[in-house]
Amino acid sequence: YLQKDKFIIAVSGAYGKSTTTAMISKIASDAGLDPTCEIGAKVLDWQSNFRVGNSKYFICEADEYNNNFLNFSPDVAIILNLGWDHPDFFKNKEAVLKSFKKFIENIKRGGYLVAAREVIDAIGAVRKDIGVVRFEDFGKFNLSIIGDFRKENAQAALTVAKVLDLDLEEAKRSLAAFTGLGRRLEYKGKIEDVEVYDDYAVQPYTIKTTAK
Repeated sequence: YLQKDKFIIAVSGAYGKSTTTAMISKIASDAGLDPTCEIGAKVLDWQSNFRVGNSKYFICEADEYNNNFLNFSPDVAIILNLGWDHPDFFKNKEAVLKSFKKFIENIKRGGYLVAAREVIDAIGAVRKDIGVVRFEDFGKFNLSIIGDFRKENAQAALTVAKVLDLDLEEAKRSLAAFTGLGRRLEYKGKIEDVEVYDDYAVQPYTIKTTAK
C-alpha cells in the first residue's frame, strides 16, 4: 500500500534522523500537505511520535539497522551521513556504504536523492533516472532549539522543502517554531540554576557533538 499509493519521503543516516524527519514533517504540515509522519522519538508539539494525515505524503525515518531501510522505495531519499553505527550488524564502514548504495537503488524512477556533499562524493555515480541534490546553505535563520548540529538538520529539511517546491520563507518560519523532540537535547528544567537536558546520544561521536 505504502509503496504504490504514497509519495514517500524517507530520512536515513546514522544520526540526526529523528530531528530532521520531524522538521520536514512540520514544514510539510504547515504548508498544508497534510502528511502522515512517523518519527523515531516523541515530537513535543504532538506529544506523540506520529501524525496521521489524509494525503499521499508519507514522511518517515529509514533506519539502516538490519537493512530495514531497504523495505522502502522512496520518492525522495535523504541521506544525512554515512556514520558507522550498529557494529553488531555492519562489520566495517565498507558494509555501511554498500547498504546505502542499495538504498539509493530503491529510489523510484524520477525521484530524488538529497544528501550531504560528502555522502554524494562517497557514493560515487548513481542512476541517471533520479535527481541528485546536495544540501544547500540557506544562510541565517532562527531556531528555537539549541545545538549547532541542529542547523545542519535544518539545512537538510529546507533542501527537501525546495525539492518539493514549497515556500522557503514559510518553511523557515516553521523551523523557527519547531520545539524539538523528547530526549533529543530536551530541556527538562533547572536544579539550583543548573540547566538540565536529556539527550539520547548513543555513540561516542554523537556524545562529542552534543557536548560541543
